[in-house]
Amino acid sequence: MTDDNHRSHSRSGRDGTRSQFTISEYDRASIGVVEAVAAATDRDAGSLPPLGRVIDPDALDDFLGRGGDVEVSFEYAGTEVTVQGDGTVFVTGE
Repeated sequence: MTDDNHRSHSRSGRDGTRSQFTISEYDRASIGVVEAVAAATDRDAGSLPPLGRVIDPDALDDFLGRGGDVEVSFEYAGTEVTVQGDGTVFVTGE
């Protein structure tokens, strides 16, 4: 992940680990999601499947670029990802 993104916390539970990340306002949400999942799963972002296989990256960027009280969740690379309009990303799994 870049220096502008950081992991706020993580916790383990019955369903695996849930990690929270904040995406810099200068990053596209779609790139931040891939970076967050890579960090949460200890994998290289380049080794993850294309995000476009599960969600349209441009639509995700546009939707979340509006800010406000929006949230979208989807499964990606063996994890459950939730992205909030304020740039918070939760990655649950593994």
